[in-house]
Amino acid sequence: MKMKALYNALKAIAESDKERFTHFQDDLYVNDKDAIAHDLQDGDVWYWGLKQCGTYFTLADKNSEYLNELLRPTCSPERRHFLIRISDQFESGFDIKEYDRDGVIAAINKISINLNRKPARRFFSEVLFGLEPMLKGSRLLSDFTANKGATLYLSLTANSVTYISNNGASRTLGLPFNFERTTGAYKVKITSQFGHAEIEQIKQGVFQRAVKANLKKAA
Repeated sequence: MKMKALYNALKAIAESDKERFTHFQDDLYVNDKDAIAHDLQDGDVWYWGLKQCGTYFTLADKNSEYLNELLRPTCSPERRHFLIRISDQFESGFDIKEYDRDGVIAAINKISINLNRKPARRFFSEVLFGLEPMLKGSRLLSDFTANKGATLYLSLTANSVTYISNNGASRTLGLPFNFERTTGAYKVKITSQFGHAEIEQIKQGVFQRAVKANLKKAA
């Protein structure tokens, strides 16, 4: 109920600002609403930006490249900036405070992120690149469509990755040799319409059955 109250508070701010909140309203009504319901944790501080073409909602991490890009002078004119603190210390469970651009940057620089914080959900790209950074920009990203319920099977060796995608693509990609690579077979499943994903390590036998099922389907 507390997070529903937070969503309603942000909705009221946005809908009362007729000059800014005019386009891409699903940023708030769909994306922000989903994040508020699933991703906020006690002790968090989140940045919320209100602009003419929608909203931005992200963890207030001073080391975030995404957030730093949002707060560049050329990207933030005329935007309203808010920090949202999540804590049971507040009667409502949260506190919302508005800043100008310089003020929000100064406030964010003072925030200490809990290094032990574990996100409730991770996006597919975070899961994939966390497993193997060299997959960034690879053919795999065009072979796999991250729709809710889609499943990707991977097998990593010291110098390659083999995968089977939900599009039926089965491919082996060469990787720079790395004896420290976390080798093995993995299953990645897309769990939300926004592209969140879960990963689990599986036995090679499970991976091989997925390969055979894909070959049989293609025959």
